Amino acid sequence: MPFRPSDGDLDPPSGLAAVTIRAACDREFRSSLLMDPHLAIRESFGIVLPPTLRLRFVEKPGDVDLLVVLPDLLDQGPLPLGELERVPGGAGSIHCCIQQWSDGVVPVQS
Repeated sequence: MPFRPSDGDLDPPSGLAAVTIRAACDREFRSSLLMDPHLAIRESFGIVLPPTLRLRFVEKPGDVDLLVVLPDLLDQGPLPLGELERVPGGAGSIHCCIQQWSDGVVPVQS
């Protein structure tokens, strides 16, 4: 059965926000998301996600305050000798801080 916002909602949430809001309130939908997210979203919202989209929802364990999914590792391998000779070294460092951005947390290098 597709999810319908209440009549009082003038601007119902869309996309991922709608899915997470529903998952916070509907135990059966939440279980469906964990088992088969494509099916859960199709049955609840009428949206067919591409079968090539690898999608997984996870629950935050109760003993964890913040669950962070790390981005893919940007491993470009060792620098060629010519580039390595142009890299300064020994002084300074890169400081990484966290900046609040509109939808979440993004790493910022300074």
